[in-house]
Amino acid sequence: MLTIRLANEIVEQTMLRLKRNVNVMSIDGIILASGDKERVEKFHEGAKFVAESKKTLIISDDNIHDFPQTKHGINLPIFFQEEIVCIIGITGVVDEELLNISSLVQLTAEVLVHQALIESKSEWQRKMSVHIFEELISGTSINRFVKERINKLAIPFIAPYCIILLKAEQKTGSHRTLIQYIDDFFYNKPVIFGHFQLDEYFILTTELNQTTLTKIVEAFNTYIKSKFSIKIAVGEHVENLERLPHSYKTAQLALKHHHTVSKVIYHQEVEVFTLFNPEVAHHYSIKTLNQLDDKLIATLQCFFNNNKSASATADELEIHRHTLAYRLSQIREHTHLNPTEFHDALKLQIALWYREGLNQ
Repeated sequence: MLTIRLANEIVEQTMLRLKRNVNVMSIDGIILASGDKERVEKFHEGAKFVAESKKTLIISDDNIHDFPQTKHGINLPIFFQEEIVCIIGITGVVDEELLNISSLVQLTAEVLVHQALIESKSEWQRKMSVHIFEELISGTSINRFVKERINKLAIPFIAPYCIILLKAEQKTGSHRTLIQYIDDFFYNKPVIFGHFQLDEYFILTTELNQTTLTKIVEAFNTYIKSKFSIKIAVGEHVENLERLPHSYKTAQLALKHHHTVSKVIYHQEVEVFTLFNPEVAHHYSIKTLNQLDDKLIATLQCFFNNNKSASATADELEIHRHTLAYRLSQIREHTHLNPTEFHDALKLQIALWYREGLNQ
């Protein structure tokens, strides 16, 4: 809907270029703004005709009797996304000069309308995104009102989902806001985003697998770090909306332990800090070892029991060292953790300890 403020801006901007009166009318035929203040809020028959016919109307001596209380001039439809949003009228006898001017006025008005309505729509979507995000991470059941809001957004909510948190330390001279840069970079990507807390921002991604998301996040970090001193933390991928509170908590944890500005940190890098929480540890153990069968679990446990000695492990299991190497490579492939490297081995060992506790 066209606002009075925008209507007045169109009048001011177009009359700067003309020596003629300009009116901006609603699709109901009401004059919203005019260089002739006495005509504001009056009904304009010509504007109503243009709104219904979607065609330009020239009012002259030949037809002015059909449009009472109007003046000579040209009335032009202004479109936004193929719909008439207002009518702009230029007062005066229509000659070749006015016809040439009218095209410029129509273009100027459409640019102003397009810019204002796009910005308004973007602002509405951002506010809606924040409300949806708050509901989804609250841990309460997702009711029909939240689902209706989701359906009004321009992106499909398709799994997997992931939450990214950003904390801006300071600007580096840019006059634009972080939200504007996020909007530009993630344009046409399946995400919602917003300003969540004082200096914290969120990006909720949908439909992006871990490999694709990592590429996008690293590219965004390269793009944004010259403009902001910023920390970026990526939470865990989840397969349904009900698990988004978990993705949010893992992103929070990553952000909490993020000590290097302008570097992306992923929840896997700090996941070990969550293991003092029994519920989180339970989930961690299952998730880490889920793809391993009993043979690989036994091999991994034996490998650690023998202090990661390949020869001792192969002897105890009575297998060839090449077979052991193959099994360890399978463990690495399934868990994305390398049992021969200290930090990864620690994570696997902790997962095994919690697994033993769960099975007792």
